Amino acid sequence: MDLPQRRAHDRSGEFPLAICREAFKRGLMNSHIPTEYGGQHEAVLDHCMVMEELATGCSGIATAIDGNGCVAVPGDPGRHRRSEAGASSRRC
Repeated sequence: MDLPQRRAHDRSGEFPLAICREAFKRGLMNSHIPTEYGGQHEAVLDHCMVMEELATGCSGIATAIDGNGCVAVPGDPGRHRRSEAGASSRRC
């Protein structure tokens, strides 16, 4: 997979907002988050495979797409409700 805009973002250092918005619309962001918190509740392995493919095209853009999923870690369920609901339901 090649992300044609990657060189421009690498040179400018500009955040790939348009790409992240498109990834959000296509369901590539937060896909592993449970549906009760606004995600799609796909298997983590499926999510990892998508991220691996994106990272093959550009690891920086893949990190920008996946970065907000970092709140989905084991821990206090109350914290999950507060952080995941906010991360997955906000408009990109």
